Amino acid sequence: MARSFMTYLRQTQARHYFPFDHVVSIHMILGAAILFWACLHVGGHICDVHRLALADEEDIYVLFGEENLPKNPLPEDPGARWSMVLFQTRAGVTGIFMVLCILVAYPLIYVRRSYFNAFWTSHHLLLLMLLALCVHGTGNLLEHYQSVFWLTIPLGVYLIPRIWREPPASKTGVIGANVKPGGALWLRLEKPESWNSRVHAGMYAVINVPAMSLYEWHPFTLTSSPSEPFIEFHIRNAGDWTNKLHKHVQMLHDASCSRHSSDADYRLVMASTTGNGIAGKK
Repeated sequence: MARSFMTYLRQTQARHYFPFDHVVSIHMILGAAILFWACLHVGGHICDVHRLALADEEDIYVLFGEENLPKNPLPEDPGARWSMVLFQTRAGVTGIFMVLCILVAYPLIYVRRSYFNAFWTSHHLLLLMLLALCVHGTGNLLEHYQSVFWLTIPLGVYLIPRIWREPPASKTGVIGANVKPGGALWLRLEKPESWNSRVHAGMYAVINVPAMSLYEWHPFTLTSSPSEPFIEFHIRNAGDWTNKLHKHVQMLHDASCSRHSSDADYRLVMASTTGNGIAGKK
């Protein structure tokens, strides 16, 4: 969705004319439109290939041109012609690849809340689909290819900020973390110095927990005030990654030390340790 580019546009006068706050809904509507027209496109070409499989060889050469077809004589068997178009032409191979990307990526949109990792990973297949679309028509079977010209700028707008934001912008330490009653995870982090003039109410930050995964980044709304010397989040357990994060924090707290109140129940307390020892109590 080119989030970095959208964030930049929100700070310009364009925000008065375009609904940047609804980009997610617009993104989903455009995705549904792409799926609809892709289905019509595939259906039309299925009809084309069926007619080609039954057509006279002379008519086929007149339609496509001799330079765009194999030098060998066209097979007479309709099944062999289907195989030739689907697996021996750039349009056929890239078309099958794009259909497979759609079949994998689009159904997983409906499980994004519970299995965000699967959704996020599969969603990148749509990016590969667009790259395949750039070479889909380069065989010039029906007309001169055009897709690379109207896809270059949108792909550049997405890829350049995406590559720029892949390295972590800043590393910060954990001040405190705990699972509150009701299942919400409270997380307080040190505030990077560069954030003092950049944080505003209602903003979100993208979080990565290296102990869980080096490549997963998840957006969460800041619940701390911009004037506070720390940044704070309240994260609900709503999916696979947040479930791991809750368990990770609970494990750290469970392994840190025993309850203070339990020590007062005994006159003598004995502590034994092996390996790395036990954590001390403040």
